[in-house]
Amino acid sequence: MQNIFLSLLFWLFFLPLSAFSSEFTDNELGNRIAISFFDDNTQLLSQEDINKFHSLGITIAEISDFNRAGHLSFDQYNIFLRFELRYPTVNRLITKREQIVQEILSTYRDANRTYPDNIAAISLFSFPNENNTQFFAASSALADTLSRHISTPLYYHSSKPSAETLPDHFDFVARYISATQDYDFISDSQISYFKPSENKRESYQVLEKLLNESVLQTSSIVIIPAAWLNDRLDQNSGFDRQLQLHMQGNKIQLPLPDSEPDQPSANWSVILLAIIWISFLIHYRNQPGYSAILTRYFTGHKFFVADVKEHRLRSTAPGFIILFQHSLLSGLAFYIMADTFFSNLGMLALTKYFPGLIIMNHEYLSFFLLGATLAILSHLISVFWIYILNKKASHFSQVLNLYSWPLHINLIIVTFLVYMHQIGAEQVWFLATILAFIVVWFMAFNLAATDCASFLEKYQALNLLFTVALHLLIVIGLTYWLFNLPSVIEPVQLALYLS
Repeated sequence: MQNIFLSLLFWLFFLPLSAFSSEFTDNELGNRIAISFFDDNTQLLSQEDINKFHSLGITIAEISDFNRAGHLSFDQYNIFLRFELRYPTVNRLITKREQIVQEILSTYRDANRTYPDNIAAISLFSFPNENNTQFFAASSALADTLSRHISTPLYYHSSKPSAETLPDHFDFVARYISATQDYDFISDSQISYFKPSENKRESYQVLEKLLNESVLQTSSIVIIPAAWLNDRLDQNSGFDRQLQLHMQGNKIQLPLPDSEPDQPSANWSVILLAIIWISFLIHYRNQPGYSAILTRYFTGHKFFVADVKEHRLRSTAPGFIILFQHSLLSGLAFYIMADTFFSNLGMLALTKYFPGLIIMNHEYLSFFLLGATLAILSHLISVFWIYILNKKASHFSQVLNLYSWPLHINLIIVTFLVYMHQIGAEQVWFLATILAFIVVWFMAFNLAATDCASFLEKYQALNLLFTVALHLLIVIGLTYWLFNLPSVIEPVQLALYLS
């Protein structure tokens, strides 16, 4: 990769463009800074800003959409053309290869007509799942097909800061360095894309660390969002000088802004759990016989079933309240899972593939609503399923009570889940707790169906076949189908990898 990178920089610094500053000699490939226009703030920049960047010695611009930057001229820049294919699954790289190649070629030709001979490299995609066993073959095939049409160096953006083996036909990879992530930098990542956070001091500290580690290498490129960099140059005196020192091969010390006070934010998982517990306590205290019924379900289950069969428990209110509480618990469990297993980058991948389920900028609320909605639908289907297939269950409240009361266990399980979320427990504990939550949910139907089947004087086995056995087959079948459906499992695997 070292030789490939040196070849690329030789291309950049000796291509006969007026953009190249005379300060560079054939012995100075150096540590470079590039500006990126891969954000939505491009329209806020002026040509004066573009010229200001160039006066600092910045001669590389990464551009994805020339329409958004149509008011700007990049005649003095070498262009990294970043194709806007984000979060590609391997299945998409394989099945849509020809379409992707044609779209990249169209983008390249449009850019080359505007800036002939300025295109120095092309980024084919951003943030793939490099852990997928088929990624290298799929990406290599894509790059190979494209290389038959153009000879421009090819690269892609990786979500990880560490350098790995490149797929065939790629010349380099740009590593993602986010100011919000905590990790050790890898010195052999020669090209990095820096993503600042809303916290200026945090962003400065990570950028300083990145630049000072990059300068340890003979050659490096750090790509910085243009709009963010322009704001820093306008607001912080001395910032420009530090950037020039870096490009001259020196370690730097960025002028750090004052520490920003942490903005208090609501702890929604604790708040919602408290609301659910309060509703449970109110229900417990005000519903006649609640404590006796709850105790009897778990300690004298046969007597509980007998009471239901003889229709001594007539009210449907407790059952519906329990189902509603469990739906809130399910939403809370989904919310905690999302916050535990998915980063911001992973969430963005999910919003791309499941736009109807996961709403951008409301991802965690979407997970809560998804969990609560699935629970409500599941509960209603389950209760009606058992009720319709059992002619001896003459009252809806009978099935509702048999199904709902075991779900109390999940109140304890989700409480433990919230506790682990607060202390930042290991993910294995989250997985074990979520599994226990699912088992309780799953068994609530089977226990209720089994108890209800005991009402029948004959055809109990047939009833169990069409309830417990069919339920088990459907759950296994759906699970197997989802885990083998590329349009579902690959985006989830990608989101987990990006997190």
